[in-house]
Amino acid sequence: MSAIQGIDLVTEGLLTLQKLTEYYGDFREDRLYYQKLIKKKDGAAELFRVLFAEATEINFFFGNALNENYTALHIDREKKKNLALKLIDELREEGKQVKICFWCV
Repeated sequence: MSAIQGIDLVTEGLLTLQKLTEYYGDFREDRLYYQKLIKKKDGAAELFRVLFAEATEINFFFGNALNENYTALHIDREKKKNLALKLIDELREEGKQVKICFWCV
């Protein structure tokens, strides 16, 4: 996790989104999983708490930059975008109002 003044939560990006969607899958299967999840201290768990438990209206700004440190992981922009769209679908399934802006950095 990181911090930017005026922003509620700043995370790494794709790896956080991957973990977040895993958490949602576990939560969707067993709503009591949330009790375990809130004890975790990673960025994905914090993001889950904010997005799925607290937020009602969400504005996403997804950058298009790639982290050069992760080139060995074969992460591409399309994979990142598809994961973001999957997350948005999951949030909407939970009744959240979601707006998204994809932009290049």
